[in-house]
Amino acid sequence: MAHVILHIGAHKTATSFVQRQMFFNRAALRRHGVYYPDLGPNPAHHILATPWISLPEIDPEYYGPSGPDGLWETLTQTYAHKPGTLFLSAEVFSRARPQAVDFADMRARLAGFDSVKVLYVLRRQPELLQSIWLQVLKSGTPPPFDRFLSHALQTHLASGLWLDHTRVYEAVGQGVPAEDILLWDYDQIRHHPGGILQAVLDLLQVPISARAFPPLPDTQANHSPDPLASYAAYAISSPDHPGAALMRRAHQALIHLPQGRPTLYTRAEYLAVQETFAPLNAALLQRHSPYQPSNQYHLDLTPPGDLLWRDQIGNMFWLDLLNQMQKAG
Repeated sequence: MAHVILHIGAHKTATSFVQRQMFFNRAALRRHGVYYPDLGPNPAHHILATPWISLPEIDPEYYGPSGPDGLWETLTQTYAHKPGTLFLSAEVFSRARPQAVDFADMRARLAGFDSVKVLYVLRRQPELLQSIWLQVLKSGTPPPFDRFLSHALQTHLASGLWLDHTRVYEAVGQGVPAEDILLWDYDQIRHHPGGILQAVLDLLQVPISARAFPPLPDTQANHSPDPLASYAAYAISSPDHPGAALMRRAHQALIHLPQGRPTLYTRAEYLAVQETFAPLNAALLQRHSPYQPSNQYHLDLTPPGDLLWRDQIGNMFWLDLLNQMQKAG
């Protein structure tokens, strides 16, 4: 019988990169007993969450005549009798609102497999929250960042996603025992030799170097834009989306700022996130320590020393940006 590893995010932890690499190299993986099914309509397996979560962007034609439930039955019929590992990946499984996956029901649907493990990648909350806001900005108009942050500190949610990783852990634990939950620290795993893709291949015991996989086309990448340029452009355009031209001008105006890694936060805001989530992280890692060595994750929320804070934007930056806008007409 086959084994299952279900990769559920979190969002903004290179999930799209892993999914696309696994999808485009599924023939090579299959030769080593790893199955990454093509379920449509994209390289991820979000469609599998539709028994519990409404995803109107998925065309019903992908479900087949048996609907969403039939997809789960097909997985068992197709893969449960094969030796090896079925690898499924969909960060929507870690969603909190407006609907969430029933992991007890999910586990029951995979009863025909020899084992089921869930992989969840933890990301430090200051970076995760920032990445979520920037992702929303790419396709829409989020609330101003200070309002977005205030809501997140009160609810531990950002755009329907849990920032408190314990809440995801507990949801998964409704159907999957703790010894079958694997927690990874995103910051550590992306510095793994060969990166996060190599870490996944090692987990699956695939004797292939991640470097042997062809690089993805740039159109397949999901890059986050510059945080401060995005903040400034949206501050001018809000409530409308800033558009590519204004984003470029904001990025050009950054040359007047001090050197550093741009962040959406002021130092006080960052410390508020640290104060809120550091104790929750520590409690989760202590709780899971009987099942996984604690040196595999740290989630240290101490602010890096090279950050360029939002409140370091000075008048010169705004004047330069306004001058560029006037010249552009």
